[in-house]
Amino acid sequence: MVRMKANLLTDLSLSQVKKLVTIKERTEKLSAQKQKLEKDLAKVDRELARLFDELTGLSKKKTRKKVKRKARAKATGKKARRVAKKTAAKVGKKAGRKKAVRKAAAKKAGRKAPARKAGGKLTLEDVVVGLIKKRGKPIPFQDLLKTITRKKLVKTRSSNFDNVLRRTLSTSSKLKRAGRGIYDVA
Repeated sequence: MVRMKANLLTDLSLSQVKKLVTIKERTEKLSAQKQKLEKDLAKVDRELARLFDELTGLSKKKTRKKVKRKARAKATGKKARRVAKKTAAKVGKKAGRKKAVRKAAAKKAGRKAPARKAGGKLTLEDVVVGLIKKRGKPIPFQDLLKTITRKKLVKTRSSNFDNVLRRTLSTSSKLKRAGRGIYDVA
């Protein structure tokens, strides 16, 4: 085997040796570039993962249930369980206070508090009613759609939000059709 290598080196011409050297230099350069690109790709992957976590709300947003669960999980002894109960109670009281404050403000203003979903957010129907009342006259469908999407008044996963809005307008008891594509409060 050693003889074959020795013969190989002696059998090569000067131009072939130069070609081998340039090929070796080129491969070293390309492997360095490859390592740099792999590092950059790892950075991009980490950034994408962070953005995905933000998008899905896994990173910072905590619901009451998660807080309660976490507090219970930490509780191992009697004293720890008591602390967990207090923590869960505080979280519940804060949410209850917010709701009470909202109702009191609505009473003070002499109107009913707007109906909300279980998560505490306004329904699409309530948002539309609010927009029409704010303007004081009937609003065309396209204006409603533009206003809601531009101001991001409703959070939705729908790819065709206009269809959701149309369905809401047609089935709502709080809204009525004032003309072709124009809606008013019932």
